[in-house]
Amino acid sequence: MRRLAILAALLLTANISLAQDAEELRALLDQYLTLFSNEQSRVIAEEIMATPAIFWDRALLTHADTEMLFDELFADIKGRGWTRSVSLSVDVCELGHGLALMTLNYSALREDGEAIPPRVRGAFFLLRKLEAEWRIVAIYGRDPEVTVSCR
Repeated sequence: MRRLAILAALLLTANISLAQDAEELRALLDQYLTLFSNEQSRVIAEEIMATPAIFWDRALLTHADTEMLFDELFADIKGRGWTRSVSLSVDVCELGHGLALMTLNYSALREDGEAIPPRVRGAFFLLRKLEAEWRIVAIYGRDPEVTVSCR
């Protein structure tokens, strides 16, 4: 009976921990999107992204590399009329202790609120818990129609 109680306590603790991680991951992605929409390259580099990290096919070895990449990205997308990005859907897939994959569908919007085609875009985020905080270690574009299942 004692073993059953210990096992039940461990399972309950694990489920609480997973729920807390999912909340933390969603909060980090919300923070990232807010910082992204406010063109906060330095904060993204220092507080959101891991070092080193990968953005599509580009290795980001330092905070300075990450900040430069986001500065270049903002200059490019602003040239196409971008003013902000908004989340359409987010899925969290916990891969194991301290490792997660998130899929994001989003729209890149102009000042008038219209989406820059394509209306729905997709991205994968690979996240790692480092020193008790979640960090993005990789971002890749993806087809928004493709879904990932963790089950």
